[in-house]
Amino acid sequence: MDLDIIIVTYNSEKWVEKCIGSISRCHYPKEKLNLFIIDNASSDSTISKIELEILKYKSCFGSIKLIQSSTNVGFGVANNMAAAQGKSEYIFFLNIDTEVLEDSILNASMIIKRSIDDVAAWEFRQFPYEHPKYYDPISLSTSWISGAAFIVRRDVFTEVKGFDKAIFMYAEDVDLSWRIRSKGYRLIYMPHCIINHYSYKEVNEIKPNQFINSLINNLNLKVRYGSIRHIILWHIKFLYMLIRNKPINGIRKRLILAYIRNIWRIPSFYRLTLKKLKPTFVGWDYEVTRTGGFYYNFIQQEYKPLVSILVRTIGRTELLKEALTSIRNQTYTNIEVIVVEDGSRLSEKLINEDFHDLNIAFFSTDEKVGRSKAANIALDKANGEFLNFLDDDDLLFSDHVEVLVNELSNHSISVAYSVAFEVPTEYFSDRTKRNHEYKVVFKNKFNRVKLFYQNYLPIQCVMFSKELVRDKIYFDEKMDALEDWDFWMRLALENDFYFVDKTTSLYRVPFHSAQIQTRQQILDNALDYVREKQKEYFCQMNGYEVSVNVMDLIEQNQTNSLKNKYRLLYAVYRFLLRNLNKLKNI
Repeated sequence: MDLDIIIVTYNSEKWVEKCIGSISRCHYPKEKLNLFIIDNASSDSTISKIELEILKYKSCFGSIKLIQSSTNVGFGVANNMAAAQGKSEYIFFLNIDTEVLEDSILNASMIIKRSIDDVAAWEFRQFPYEHPKYYDPISLSTSWISGAAFIVRRDVFTEVKGFDKAIFMYAEDVDLSWRIRSKGYRLIYMPHCIINHYSYKEVNEIKPNQFINSLINNLNLKVRYGSIRHIILWHIKFLYMLIRNKPINGIRKRLILAYIRNIWRIPSFYRLTLKKLKPTFVGWDYEVTRTGGFYYNFIQQEYKPLVSILVRTIGRTELLKEALTSIRNQTYTNIEVIVVEDGSRLSEKLINEDFHDLNIAFFSTDEKVGRSKAANIALDKANGEFLNFLDDDDLLFSDHVEVLVNELSNHSISVAYSVAFEVPTEYFSDRTKRNHEYKVVFKNKFNRVKLFYQNYLPIQCVMFSKELVRDKIYFDEKMDALEDWDFWMRLALENDFYFVDKTTSLYRVPFHSAQIQTRQQILDNALDYVREKQKEYFCQMNGYEVSVNVMDLIEQNQTNSLKNKYRLLYAVYRFLLRNLNKLKNI
């Protein structure tokens, strides 16, 4: 497929050669790539560097063209101007401070060819810092796409009239995404298609211009797509921020001036028809975010150990299909899947017909033997160097295996774990379901004492070495609840666990109160047996290590406490938020 690549520059001299050079190295027919580079009146040597690149690559691409704007018209408008000069069916918008990996465009083209007509745009994955917004681990649908690197159908881009010229920069990609979705199209995230994006100089960097413009445009998008409640809530949070002068000291005056200048623009953002979309607003964000926005992602070039994902199931084929699809979507490829059905072979047909592309082995107990026995069968059948459980009602984000294998390999450790969303899920009689919220309940650094008090390790979060199983550490087959907690405690007696602060999975829990009570009763009934076993485990622990763990818990509790000077202000702030939640129907 032909592709028009649109690149906007503004004082971008340090990025020009790397960006264009990376495109030239792509494993994709260069004659199908047409580059349109538009400069927003740069005052450095950007233009001369672009001209040198044009001379170097004029016979490499289908075409390469420089467009010069006499003024800085902003990111969105510049993209619109350059896109209007192309004719290809697909447009690839790419930031200048990026490098495209060699296979990314080719991989993207194959994904696009397989996509159905309701998909309008495809987002690339960013390295080293992946955008932390949520995407569906099964369909890979996302609520909005980052403007750093995405491909869109030209006819759809034209249909929605491109980027909004009223947004100079920041949040213009969110607005474009939502206008595309308002026409009934879907957006897809492509975790296998990577670009290096050099957006941040350091971890947790907050750039003043980005911060101010993002904040103001957050208000504008709430005017366009949100409710009165969203607008009121924005102003409460904004006032709270100004009073505390956080998170960036010294820009309070600039924020106030930006807000005042924006007032006259607010009416132009109001669109009654777009309010039907009802997108997600989560604080200052436009979607639920995964922890680990500044986790440093990388590709392991040489060491690719086999990973066994162990799936226990019990005749829930619809859920199992979703779990296996999330495995199929993994960016790490050297995986075997061991499925153990606790009971009759209800899932065998599904696996043989729908998942023959996976390296998968199915085993059935024929008669029900319990969760722990099923887990032990899976442990014995696994051939991988590293093992990871995934129950049939849980899901992995596409980078889960990649992230944990990298950490286990780099730190020469035996156990690593990441963060997960807890998702209260409502199931209906027509076999559909509804996820009510995504929340992180456990986000704890490894502490043995805390682990013995509370299981903060959802089973799918943990990857561990097969060598530990060879030491005859198995699940206790007397247990049919809390069996994973007991297993983690026994592993922890001799092994430190490595904590990876990134959300890479989710687990579902009941939504209705009756189901919650039933589940809790099962867990409570199993607790006495676990506490009895813990007495033996505590005897095996080193007294010094216990003391250090306790001190860590005390220090963490003190760090998490709010400073006294802000407690009253914070209490008022939370009171207002709680009461505004009652206005959801406004």
